Amino acid sequence: MLFTKSEQEIINLTIEKDNIIILKDYEYIFKLMMSVYFSKELIFTEKMPPTKRYSILIVSRDKYFINAMTEKMLLTNEVIKHSYEYRKFLQDQNIFCNMNSKEFTPVYWGHYLNIYYDGEIPDKVPLLDIYPLAVGRERFRVKSRGHRNTIGKWDEVLPVSFVISDVINTAYNFSHMFDYIFIDGISIKKPLKISNSKCPTTVFLNSYFDERLPYILNVQRDFWGLEELPKLENIIFKYIKTNFEHELEEAFILLKDLKKESMPSLELKISNKILYNIIRTCIEGLEYDFIAKAITQSDMIRDLIKELKESDYKYVNKKFEKLIALIEDIYNKHKLDEICPKYEEIFQLTEKVIKDRKKILIVVSSKVDSIGLKDKLSQYFNLDISSLEEYGVNIATYYDVLKMQPKKYDEVIITSAIRFKDLEVLSKNLSEKIFVLLYQVEVRELKTKYYALSEIKNLSTDLQGKNSKITVYDLIYRKLKNADTQGKKIFSELEIGNLISSLEKIKVDYSLRIDRPYKGENAVRANLITFQDGSKIFLKPGMAVQYKDNKKKNISRKHAKDLKINDNVVFIDGDIREDLYRYFLESINSSAESAYHYGVVNKWKYLYEDTYIYSKIDINSLNDRMKKLGWNKSTKAVLNNWKNGYSFGPRDKEDIECLGKALNIKEFTENAEFYHLSMRYIRTERRLAARILNQLIFHSNKKFVDEDFEVLDKYNISLEDLQKVVSTKSVNSISEQLFLIKSTEAGVIFGQED
Repeated sequence: MLFTKSEQEIINLTIEKDNIIILKDYEYIFKLMMSVYFSKELIFTEKMPPTKRYSILIVSRDKYFINAMTEKMLLTNEVIKHSYEYRKFLQDQNIFCNMNSKEFTPVYWGHYLNIYYDGEIPDKVPLLDIYPLAVGRERFRVKSRGHRNTIGKWDEVLPVSFVISDVINTAYNFSHMFDYIFIDGISIKKPLKISNSKCPTTVFLNSYFDERLPYILNVQRDFWGLEELPKLENIIFKYIKTNFEHELEEAFILLKDLKKESMPSLELKISNKILYNIIRTCIEGLEYDFIAKAITQSDMIRDLIKELKESDYKYVNKKFEKLIALIEDIYNKHKLDEICPKYEEIFQLTEKVIKDRKKILIVVSSKVDSIGLKDKLSQYFNLDISSLEEYGVNIATYYDVLKMQPKKYDEVIITSAIRFKDLEVLSKNLSEKIFVLLYQVEVRELKTKYYALSEIKNLSTDLQGKNSKITVYDLIYRKLKNADTQGKKIFSELEIGNLISSLEKIKVDYSLRIDRPYKGENAVRANLITFQDGSKIFLKPGMAVQYKDNKKKNISRKHAKDLKINDNVVFIDGDIREDLYRYFLESINSSAESAYHYGVVNKWKYLYEDTYIYSKIDINSLNDRMKKLGWNKSTKAVLNNWKNGYSFGPRDKEDIECLGKALNIKEFTENAEFYHLSMRYIRTERRLAARILNQLIFHSNKKFVDEDFEVLDKYNISLEDLQKVVSTKSVNSISEQLFLIKSTEAGVIFGQED
């Protein structure tokens, strides 16, 4: 740890107030919680009333704490010594310690342990025998303390020492019951409001760039930064000059106004997506559309603009009409369709790295940007797309970088940052030298955000005798200030990052497609399915869906065209296309074995998809190549399923090798066994999730066995979580008519729900 004084000194400085502590080590969190507990429980003079047992709440979705407490032992002689001193203290206060009253059990532990162990007390006793633990949300179930819970019967009138809950609302609704609250913000992802608690609260986080921090710190005004500070000396915020800066800022001003004026949700979402893409993309518009056309669930920019231009709303609202004109100017008049300013900078930095034989990581915002950038760089340097990494060029999305294992590069390029959390990549300490490429609106937006936090204090630096004002936020603000070429003292009040995030959360009612067909190049035909609760969904006839098969008593799959009235369709987290195992994977940390194998499978899929697009072929051509190499699968649809992620790769190792030969991917032919091992692991784990899904839907939780709970524990999921994420809907009607929609709109629930 970075601090130099004792842990006890930190506890003394923080125990009576609310705190934010930034660190990554769960072992340290546990030690700190235990130290806080015993610093209060074992000091008689601070107990109010003197006979009360200290009680803390731990809010966490990580099973580490329960396991750690279950395993922790106490020295028996220390327990007995403390009991004796406690009894003496109470007697000195003229408090009669009635041995027959359960209220005074803690002062007679020597006596009760002697009874429990038949006079042969061991050197150590379990922590939970002396300080009980309960688990729950509203009703707290006390974990068993010894044979038939004998020990627990002696002090059951006293508060439980530790309560562990996996929902944040427990901290708000029951805070009056506790003396202290610890919130594991690493595993609890929801918004945090420390001020809602009625007792001192400490929140643990694992990143200086957690998106909840600005809201908490603007009230809190200080924090404990115990995790290693990201190395910011060589970070360069590089201002990228464009000739559409004015248009982009004006467009966001109009969008903010239109949101206030209740502009139709679809037009809001599309406008937001286009403007967000203008800021984030690192390839020109024509390249972007070429890639997006080849990727399932991606929209082409020209189709999005076309849809805005065809909206009737432009005849109603002049601001919307002006917004469309600004967007068209950016792509056409200012040539973002042909030249991307950020790409020009990326190219120059990459060319130098390849020349110097160094390693560079380029962090992009989307899969389309990732593939497009690989395509452009590989063609310019005359390399196969699969060979870029061999020459030191790695390209990954923000999401993938945050999931990857730590690795060092000579240089890192972050291609965009508009929201506070976009700089979380810095926490990975991937390189000594990092370039962050920013348009003017990004510089201004980040400058505003980090100025608001630049006066925040890092209390841990006080313990080191350093200036507590110099925080990661203050350092970043200073660098952004230098990058701001305008140097204005008045900051932008647009709050673009917040505007983008709020618009991304808006739900669209796709029933408008009944009267307003989608006319884009990637339009698909779909039936309208109406469920008995009034909600609706568009499904392409060939889409595979999961449904409740009452005859076989399990969850089966069928094509949407085969659905019938009264069929019960299964949704995972509100999505008809998802399976439960993907939800499982989202719940575990990146160091877990399942996450590792899933990462290997994803690497295989990305390499396949990248090379497929780079080769500029279609599935028919690839199928022909595979057949000539002896591939004997009956349908070419499986090639699309592999590429689009609907399956977790080939079942046979030979298929990986064959695909490698067909697309000239040396990695597949040389390391087929490596990828196949991970695919097999994931497929086995997926079957466990499928079994649990059957149990949940057909038997509620009545037939869950220990093995099922072990699976849930492994993935850090509770039964309550499953019951929230899994739902079924009964089909009421299926339209004979086919409607034209976007591929991204298929499988999304809209309309009235329960």
